[in-house]
Amino acid sequence: MRERFTASIKDRAKGLVGTALWRGSGLVIRRDIVSESRSLERTRSHLKQGRPLIVVINHTHSLDTVVIGHAVEDYISPLDRVAGVTALKHSDPDRHKFDKTVKRHEYMLIELGQKSRKFRILRFVQRSEEERRYYKDHPQALGGKSIMRFNFDSGNEAIEILREGGIVMIAPEGTRSKDGNMQEAQTGTEGLLERVKDNGLVLPASVLPIDGKFRVVFGEPFSYEDLMREQAQHPQIKLKDLIMRKVARLVPRGRRGFYENLA
Repeated sequence: MRERFTASIKDRAKGLVGTALWRGSGLVIRRDIVSESRSLERTRSHLKQGRPLIVVINHTHSLDTVVIGHAVEDYISPLDRVAGVTALKHSDPDRHKFDKTVKRHEYMLIELGQKSRKFRILRFVQRSEEERRYYKDHPQALGGKSIMRFNFDSGNEAIEILREGGIVMIAPEGTRSKDGNMQEAQTGTEGLLERVKDNGLVLPASVLPIDGKFRVVFGEPFSYEDLMREQAQHPQIKLKDLIMRKVARLVPRGRRGFYENLA
């Protein structure tokens, strides 16, 4: 009984601290929000009908997910309906002990944010050889699962959230850009959209630090059917890149990286 009471007190404390940090970050992080035409109005209407949404962003800064989280909460939906895709290393409480490039505060911020805003985290092991080697050596972080099974289960969870009319936020590049320019997207987003192709939408968004503040630009939402029509016109371009070039079009020229000549 005493242990349950103590755990309850700790959860409440984390929730209060998380709420304070989230509100504080909303005040401190300066941001401009821009949307194309009536994209946000169409997105909100879509969600009111209980339909799924995938928010796709670029990834150039460590605060991208915080910034897009505030933007979604302020303009689209409460975060208790949202799940964010993240690399497992950023929410692994022990990773910083073995890898100095991973900071403990990243795990703590994610944990506190979950407690306060009730959003969900979908953890994946990244595809790099370094990540796979680490988690093969530390299977306890995967709950005893293989890397393939762990990622498979996270993917299924994402699909279930979408089928329930939820929102999944994802940065298809997979890892933060080192030079500030866009990288080639990894596969996966197109598979999520295909699983909810009858009623799902993708909302592309760019997040960039410009002149001391973050600029978030929401593009026009599109459906699986829209994507298929576009692929019919450009059969040489992979689906993942057709999705990502819609994000690239929201990024200034010179910063589009891999998509500079595709967007």
